[in-house]
Amino acid sequence: MNKKEFYTDIAYRLVKEFRNKFDYLKIYLTPQQSTEVEILNGQVDNVSFSESVPITIVGAKKGKTATVSGNFIDESKVESLINYLIKLIDTVEEDPYFIVPEKDLIGKADIDIDAFDRKVFAKSVQDMVEDAKQLEEISLNNSTQIRSGGAFCSTFSGITVFANSYLFADGFEKSYFGKGIILLTDDRLKYSENKGRKQRDGWWDYAVKEDLLLNNDAISKKAVSRVLAKRGSKKPKTGILPVIFENTVARGFFSSIASALSGGNLYRKESFLLDRLNDFIAVNNLTIEDNPLLKHGLGSRLFDSDGVKSKRFNLIENGKLKNYLLSVYSANRLGLETTGSAGGYSNLVISPGTKSLDEIISGINEGILVTSLKGQGANVKTGDYSRGAEGFFIENGKIAYPVNEFTISSTFQEMLKNIKEIGNDVYKSSSILSPSILFDAVTISGK
Repeated sequence: MNKKEFYTDIAYRLVKEFRNKFDYLKIYLTPQQSTEVEILNGQVDNVSFSESVPITIVGAKKGKTATVSGNFIDESKVESLINYLIKLIDTVEEDPYFIVPEKDLIGKADIDIDAFDRKVFAKSVQDMVEDAKQLEEISLNNSTQIRSGGAFCSTFSGITVFANSYLFADGFEKSYFGKGIILLTDDRLKYSENKGRKQRDGWWDYAVKEDLLLNNDAISKKAVSRVLAKRGSKKPKTGILPVIFENTVARGFFSSIASALSGGNLYRKESFLLDRLNDFIAVNNLTIEDNPLLKHGLGSRLFDSDGVKSKRFNLIENGKLKNYLLSVYSANRLGLETTGSAGGYSNLVISPGTKSLDEIISGINEGILVTSLKGQGANVKTGDYSRGAEGFFIENGKIAYPVNEFTISSTFQEMLKNIKEIGNDVYKSSSILSPSILFDAVTISGK
């Protein structure tokens, strides 16, 4: 019996034994382990390992519901948690919005997401140390003008198991591998407004299978070019300009959109997209899909934390808001149907356009390419958007010079309507698969 079968069997036997004490009972079990090594200047700076078996148990009886959670040690510990849950339910108020999910919603998608690599167990700490050392060495050999801010190599493996009163019990396995490096350089260019200050940047990659990771040469080359390109940065002028979010930055923008689409924020009236279903909220070439069934997807899953069978669906389709991200509970509060999104989005897939980033830049007379954002100025309740930024000024269709210490300001509502171009350069080392995005008419506060 492998680990997935072991934990699934335990969850099944426990719900079978205790289900008659509840109107509904579910167990969500997520055994996981991770390892990370950090290297600095050829020496091991840190090694960390964690292993845990988080367990969450939800019970409902007579309109009341309660949750207990802990770390699985053995079955007797889980039994004590369930017995405590029985007592806890008697002390809580009835929740008129709680609903037992329909039986035909529960299940496991019949598809191979191919998101687990057994090599994760063969990767020793020494292997990871050598890999990170090599990445740092290659990077430092690429230029005498840089020094290391640290390289890392990491692995993760996990199992997701769900069981409930319908005597459904199943699970799936996930893994990922990651590595990257941060580099530093002194800004000594004569014309730089930051002369004498350090510039910092890097590159990294994550994938569910080790063979899908970028090699050390590719990561190194990207990291070195990014940090050296920052030298000579200065503040851009204040004004209203077209702004490109590089794909890594666009990923954060769409993460905020997902937050505004989440059921919890919606029923708490904390989202600017409340009551906007079937409205056109964006330009007609923007389509965003939530795809939990994506092969090799970092966010792929076969069911959500409600045990609802995973399926693909569009959140935004040709600019129209088609769905929210809803669990069974949040859907009931909003008078809608679950989208199998308990636990949040899976893989957000932004449909790419046809132009490369260079082609988008070539069409801009004057604007800014944003490569990183700072601060927490994204308010999904009001839609206000204001972030500190770094990047490059664009003149006559070409990168002119690096810029920093400026702020971009707009609203999510305006930015969604002002998307002028969507690139074809999808960033795949994330559960948000976004290309670069060009926004028209964004306020820049510089000098």
